[in-house]
Amino acid sequence: MAIKRTLTWNISQDGLSIVPNMPQDGGVQGEHNATIAVFHVAEGSAWTDPDYAVYIECEDNAGNIDATEQLTVKEGAVSYLLPLAWTQYGGIATLRLVAEQLAVGGDIVRSPDAPVRFSARQNAQDKVDGLMKGRLAQTEVRVKAAADSAAASAGSAAASAQGAQNAASAAQQAANAAEVAKNTAENAATGAVQAAGRAEAAAGAAAQAANAAEAAKNTAENAATGAVQAVGRAEAAAGAAAQVQQTVDTSAKACAEYAETCQSSAASAEESAEKAERFSEIHKTDLEAIKKDIADLKYVPIDITHIANSVGVAEMGSTVNGVILSWTTNKIPVSLTVDGESVDVNAESIQLDTSITANKTFTVLATDERGATDSATTGITFLNGVYYGVGTEDTDLLTLNKKLQSGKGLTFTVNAADGQYIIYALPTRYGTPGFNVGGFDGGFSKYGTFSVTNASGYTENYDVWVSDNTGLGSTTVKVS
Repeated sequence: MAIKRTLTWNISQDGLSIVPNMPQDGGVQGEHNATIAVFHVAEGSAWTDPDYAVYIECEDNAGNIDATEQLTVKEGAVSYLLPLAWTQYGGIATLRLVAEQLAVGGDIVRSPDAPVRFSARQNAQDKVDGLMKGRLAQTEVRVKAAADSAAASAGSAAASAQGAQNAASAAQQAANAAEVAKNTAENAATGAVQAAGRAEAAAGAAAQAANAAEAAKNTAENAATGAVQAVGRAEAAAGAAAQVQQTVDTSAKACAEYAETCQSSAASAEESAEKAERFSEIHKTDLEAIKKDIADLKYVPIDITHIANSVGVAEMGSTVNGVILSWTTNKIPVSLTVDGESVDVNAESIQLDTSITANKTFTVLATDERGATDSATTGITFLNGVYYGVGTEDTDLLTLNKKLQSGKGLTFTVNAADGQYIIYALPTRYGTPGFNVGGFDGGFSKYGTFSVTNASGYTENYDVWVSDNTGLGSTTVKVS
């Protein structure tokens, strides 16, 4: 499993304090090798002394105590992946960095407590999560399919009903037209019969009047012919009207049957839609509950996974300006503060406009959408330096190499030419140092105590130690 988080502690050089000293979030109960614990130690402390074996011990939430094998200090830090044996009981576990002197009956030095919090979790949670997701997916598919089917049926029924209505309207219009045509044909036939009667009367009158003019006779014959033709046309129109009426009656009957079928389909579709709606309402409550359960399973509390500042260590007497704090979180919080002041929730760094002249700790507090919070701290420590190098009795200490640290211990290599001593100067308050050169203790004597003002204007007494001999060439000195 990949490492999810790193927990970091800084132990003071004298081993009496640790930062942070509040419980840090170590992950979830039962995780294995998912969190790495890192202890930063000061050069010259017991944890960097090769005469001591370094390891981490853990007291878990059930009171069990376990320890690692001997660990190696690399670049001023000791790290270890937290195993299942340390996380299995959840709750608060306490870590300590231990330095044990290799000699029989040697000293044992333990750091202050470094508490770690492991969140509890239920067994087989992953299986429950999978089952819940599967059931939700099946329910959503069934509800969607039923809703789509109901919508399609309702749409088809509506279209069918509209078509039936249009067909019935057309049939009614055709019937009305046929009725008009029939009446027109009947009127025409009646007119033709009347015209034929008048023509016959005219012909009788012409026959009785022998002396009528030939022109009147011809006119009567023509009128009789026209009357016969009119009767023929009237009869044809009456037949056509009857055929139209028959066609209209057939169409109207078919339309009525189609409309009845459509009405039946519409009723069936409406019933299906009602069933789908009832099914959806029945399962709506369960679906919302499942969604809430899954949201609860997916929820991860806010976690500040990293925090640092751009300075870390500064020389005593100096003034630090423009400090940049930086941090990362596992998600965007809903609120974010730095030392109680609100900042943009999307920000991952901030530059401070205050001047700092003494030790200072900064706290970042993040709150998530459910009100869970997480805080992390980073600080600036002001230290004076130790000075080392080669020179003569009148060498200015400030021209030597300088290392800011909180204790007397240091290992360094220099090249002392003929007439040059190896010089080591440290604040008097650090105590009397021990020297080892090439595996042999000693070789240095105290030259004197002097008031020294560093480059930042801070003044305090320094003890100056020099090698007993000059011209030692390339030499490695271990100070403890």
